[in-house]
Amino acid sequence: TAEFLSLLLCSLHRQVDYLINNLTAARNHRTLELYAIFLAAIVFPEFKQSSEWLSFASRAMTENVRNDFLSDGVHCELSTYYHHTVLKNIIKFKCLASENGIDIDSDFDEIAMKALQFSAYLHKPDGSIPSLSDGDTGNFYHLLDLGFQLYGNDQLRFVSSEGKTGVALTPRSRVFANSGYCIMRSPWNTELEPWHDARYLVFDCGPLGAGNHGHLDLLNIEMAAYGQSLIVDPGRYTYDESGSVNWRVLFRGTGYHNTVQVDGRNQTRYSFNAQRNKYAISGPQAKPDLRSFITTSDFDYVHGVALSHEYSAIHERRIFFAAGDYWLICDDLHDQNAINHHYRLRFHLSPEAQDKVSTCIDQDCWVIDSPQLRLIQTQQTASSYNVEQGYVAPQYGIKHKAPVICFERFTGTTVFETLLFPYKTCRPSITVQSLDQQPDHRSSALLCTIETGDQIYYDYYFIAQGQSRQQWRHEAIECEGNFCFIRFNQNNTIVNSFATQNSTITVHGQSVQYQDQRP
Repeated sequence: TAEFLSLLLCSLHRQVDYLINNLTAARNHRTLELYAIFLAAIVFPEFKQSSEWLSFASRAMTENVRNDFLSDGVHCELSTYYHHTVLKNIIKFKCLASENGIDIDSDFDEIAMKALQFSAYLHKPDGSIPSLSDGDTGNFYHLLDLGFQLYGNDQLRFVSSEGKTGVALTPRSRVFANSGYCIMRSPWNTELEPWHDARYLVFDCGPLGAGNHGHLDLLNIEMAAYGQSLIVDPGRYTYDESGSVNWRVLFRGTGYHNTVQVDGRNQTRYSFNAQRNKYAISGPQAKPDLRSFITTSDFDYVHGVALSHEYSAIHERRIFFAAGDYWLICDDLHDQNAINHHYRLRFHLSPEAQDKVSTCIDQDCWVIDSPQLRLIQTQQTASSYNVEQGYVAPQYGIKHKAPVICFERFTGTTVFETLLFPYKTCRPSITVQSLDQQPDHRSSALLCTIETGDQIYYDYYFIAQGQSRQQWRHEAIECEGNFCFIRFNQNNTIVNSFATQNSTITVHGQSVQYQDQRP
């Protein structure tokens, strides 16, 4: 009725006025409110104040976008889900402006484009995003499609079409240095293999982020391959802290992530706040230090450090992506005070792996098999191992059982060396052998023998822990530096090699040239 419509319009007008005078100070709620004001101004130009609303929302939204996005294009809350919540609203804002001939500041477009690029890299080959920090998983290809329509960027279209059209992203792997996110993946070329078969790993070496959505997950990873998420971040599950089990605290804690937990503690103090009647961050945040990210045509290498105020141990994680096939993760734990600690290294598997994990021992290594993944941990005699019961929450309020691989050591200084080898159908035959180590155990030498089909590769690793340069010699191979890799085939021919800056490899006295690197 006319009476009802009059009440509706008066109510809407009052609500818009209220929003303008009571805007949330910053971040994702403010973006939602500004989009609502902008939408009301466009849909109801008959209101006398609509032009004022339009001018206010246009100016304030651009300012909000400038303030809320880091210079690498990642939203300041550092939640992969909330990044897309905000991205959705700023892209809708831009669409409304374009459809109605309204000019928006060029800064807005530049920031929106960077946020879209992060989204393109972040999507896993199965089309979903990892739920790092608070949030759910999900597919946001529709936002990349809108971004393509707005800005004509063919790389966005390439991802949303799963490689069917558009232009492949370059570089192949990428670091987002301000947020600390690193994406390491196999080539984008769909002529080589199906889109969903690509190998993908995201590494988190960033701060907690603004607001209250960050998880205590420094140096956390998620890994996917061959259409499956194999090592997963469990997500947020709930914000509710009631009940006999405080699931909010568990899902947010360090132990519910794919990193090393020290002495059973969180990386940052997270304790009950009586005034707020819930848990809250109550101490200085753990400090991330992203020391290196290198990508070449065939390899990726990243080195990140976690410095906590909750314990004196330092955690350094190096991840090497070998020839687009598998990852070697080296977790170096050390304490200058020579104090022993209880270290727990965890890998959360997907719900599809529930009740499907098997274990054996091979050449002093733990060998763990789950669907489409072989996980090998060296120094079996130094580690205790068990499978914990965990959970994965793809959507708010829904959790599924999933196994958690846990390795434990009680010592002061140690290195966990973990090989993650995904496969599609045929399980590869892999052995990992520890070669001679330096007396102080601050370096590692490994030989990984990998047999897949009719191919056999011999991958040699020489790894110095910390910042010190080391020298190694094994038979005809000599290396000097921090990190060196060399692959031989069954004919003892060098296939390819990699080394970090100022490192050298020689074989039979001849220098081995390794690929050009991009920081």
